[in-house]
Amino acid sequence: MRDTTRAELRSGTGYSIAEAADKAGISESLLEAIEDGQYENVGLVVLDKLCSLYGISVRDLVGSEVAAPRSARDVNLRRLESVAAKVGWSAADFIALRDSYESEVAASGGSVTVSEEEWMARHQAVERQKMNLTANVTPADQKHFDFTHGRER
Repeated sequence: MRDTTRAELRSGTGYSIAEAADKAGISESLLEAIEDGQYENVGLVVLDKLCSLYGISVRDLVGSEVAAPRSARDVNLRRLESVAAKVGWSAADFIALRDSYESEVAASGGSVTVSEEEWMARHQAVERQKMNLTANVTPADQKHFDFTHGRER
């Protein structure tokens, strides 16, 4: 099996050098050096950002045989990120949607394309769940929560 290069990992997710460098918060020349193997002393923060961006593990990025990216998953997660940023969803909602989607993919062994409209519908379902949870909280429960979390009324 042929090794997948770091440049192929990036291009497999649909990002250009400029886009990936911008999202990772590094210069294009540094990303090119990392991809070409000319710069091997990459900090953990940069590695983490690149791995998150590409949807792979650190081992996949720095190992001798690099795993191919899960491009369909990456497209859906990038679409989720875009919608969440555009609409202004909370980080907690984003994480709940991301985790739910990743569980769905793991359970089914594959993924389908999730449109912006579907992400919006999934977010509405998360909002309904939160409303149902808060509707079921009694005053005694709230008082206990406030007491155990150091809040005064």
